[in-house]
Amino acid sequence: QIVKLKLLSAKETPQVANIHKLYLKEGTLARLDVDFLKDFYKSTTDEKNIFTVIASEGSEVLGFATGAVNLSSVPKTIIPKVLKSFILATLKNPPIIFKIARMLFYPSFTEKFRSAEIFSIAVLPKYQGKGIGKSLINYCRREFKKRGYDNFLVSVRNDMEANNFYGKI
Repeated sequence: QIVKLKLLSAKETPQVANIHKLYLKEGTLARLDVDFLKDFYKSTTDEKNIFTVIASEGSEVLGFATGAVNLSSVPKTIIPKVLKSFILATLKNPPIIFKIARMLFYPSFTEKFRSAEIFSIAVLPKYQGKGIGKSLINYCRREFKKRGYDNFLVSVRNDMEANNFYGKI
């Protein structure tokens, strides 16, 4: 089969949510439950400021990357769509509220900071090292250009394995 890249549709959101939960364990969103992640990704499929690109082979999602422009607009547009699953997820994990509150002070969430940013990317382990991650980044680059941004950010903590990947591209 050939690996295809495309924008996420609602039918692939369960697979993307599961990949996120399994392989992006350090992020704030992954600390919420998989039902929240399903709602979150589904809510992004019709937003103009946020998108998710998937790499798939047949019906299997092999990896994804999520990007946003004007990240400050994302909580205002997404939270109302996922409020129920957000509340349920935070009730299961109350300390997450502090991480989410801290995340809202992240520079990209301020009104004055207008940029494009990839904020999550994951490829199933058995498909890593085959160029899928790089292809996802390049697809995101084209999506950002369509939205009027020539440059974009990728934020990653110093101690994450992903730094090896970003150093290569």
